[in-house]
Amino acid sequence: MIDKRFDIENLYHNGPKIVVFISPSEAICNHYRSRGMVPPSVEVTAMIDTGASDTVIGPSIVEKLKLKTNKTRDVDTAAGTKEVDIHTVCITFKDFTAKFQIYPTCQPINEKNFQVLLGRDILLSGGLIYDGENNFFRLRL
Repeated sequence: MIDKRFDIENLYHNGPKIVVFISPSEAICNHYRSRGMVPPSVEVTAMIDTGASDTVIGPSIVEKLKLKTNKTRDVDTAAGTKEVDIHTVCITFKDFTAKFQIYPTCQPINEKNFQVLLGRDILLSGGLIYDGENNFFRLRL
């Protein structure tokens, strides 16, 4: 596991953000590699959200990677319960060696400032320390 400190100017206002790479499922990436092709991947900003049980990706990621919907399910949001699409993706962290295959929901989020909400499905694999007074957070994966 790697433990890294991130110093963020005005952490309260800007939030705990990290750069991640999103690619299709491992099976789809292997399909690309078997044909000598590089699997598609997008570099995006993710906001860590301890209130989200599952990771959320924005619609732009689904469009760029041409992801297919695995299934749908109802989720509880601040706006109420709604049906959302679920996809299979791999997420790699820029500053870490950790790679996860996860099943995020696709929901509209504020994609101007971040394109992914990292939920507890990722955080359960490591640790998070949020120090608002000193404007830093530590992530261990």
